[in-house]
Amino acid sequence: MTTCISMFWAGAGLIGLRVKSLWRGLLRGVLLFFCIVATGAFGAEGGDAVAGFKEEAFKEPRSAAEFDAVRLIGMDVSELIENFGPPLAVYASRGIEPWQDDVVFQYSGVDFYIYKDRVWQLSLDAGHGISKGDPRAAVFLVLGETAQDNEKYILGRLRDTSWPIEWRFNIENGRVSAIYLYRMDY
Repeated sequence: MTTCISMFWAGAGLIGLRVKSLWRGLLRGVLLFFCIVATGAFGAEGGDAVAGFKEEAFKEPRSAAEFDAVRLIGMDVSELIENFGPPLAVYASRGIEPWQDDVVFQYSGVDFYIYKDRVWQLSLDAGHGISKGDPRAAVFLVLGETAQDNEKYILGRLRDTSWPIEWRFNIENGRVSAIYLYRMDY
């Protein structure tokens, strides 16, 4: 008798799970519909609103290379997407310590490292007159006396900025292998 009751309750539990799953699917569909309506994709005019929505959603994003890299530091995520469109990829960058993990938005030529909701670091193909592959001497030529040589990388602190910002040029085999611009106070 106990086995029959257990089987009944187990079966009832499975039916309950199926009903919950069905309701969740229905709820997701309804929420998606309301989100689409809220954006104005379906207007009283019919197809005109949908066509306008598609044009706005797929406008050509600007290139991050068009902007001064220093001004990109501190940009919030909504500004990032508004200016450059959706990223080519989004990935996690693991730090040495768990609190150093970042979400990274990857665009052509620039990776934006996000802390909370702001850009705190950039990884660039070129910046401050230096490109990946340039010789080590070129970095010293551009940075001048402010350059700090640490053998595997060269640092150059910027002055006259709202917060402490620094360039880091990683060096491998006598050439620039990576370029970073970041806020030092993060």
